[in-house]
Amino acid sequence: MNETNLTFYIDGTEVIIKPEKVFMEQVYIPIYKPVNQIITGYVIFLDKEDFVNDIQSLLPKVIDEDYFNKIMRNLDTLIKNHITQFGRLLKSDMELYVGEALLVMCGMAEVLNQEVPSESEKPSLFDAICQKFLPHCS
Repeated sequence: MNETNLTFYIDGTEVIIKPEKVFMEQVYIPIYKPVNQIITGYVIFLDKEDFVNDIQSLLPKVIDEDYFNKIMRNLDTLIKNHITQFGRLLKSDMELYVGEALLVMCGMAEVLNQEVPSESEKPSLFDAICQKFLPHCS
C-alpha cells in the first residue's frame, strides 16, 4: 500500500497528517537540521504502527485555537515517557518527535483554516522546538 496521508479523528473531525511518504508500513518523516548555518533536510523512517502511536500521543484531545501549546505539552510528555522507558533521550529521538509534532501542527492548522507553516518556515520552527528540548538529550 502506498498512501501519502494518514487520517486521525478528534471528536469526529478529520485531522490529516502528511508525512513525506508512507510505503510498505514505513513512514518517512521530514527532519530539518541546521548544519553550519545551512538547513539540511532529510527523512527518518519509522514503522507505521510506532508513527501512529506517536501521533495519537501528540494530538490534542479537542480542536481549538490553543492547539500549538497543547501539542507542545504532549511533546513534553512524550519525551519524558521516552526518558522513563529508555533512561535517556538521543538527539535523533528528539528530532524524530519534533518532526512528528510539526506534522501534527500542520494538520491542526489546516483543520482550523489557519496558515500552515511554509516549507521555508518549517526549518526555523523545527529548530526553535528542538532548542527547547535539547537539554533533555544525552
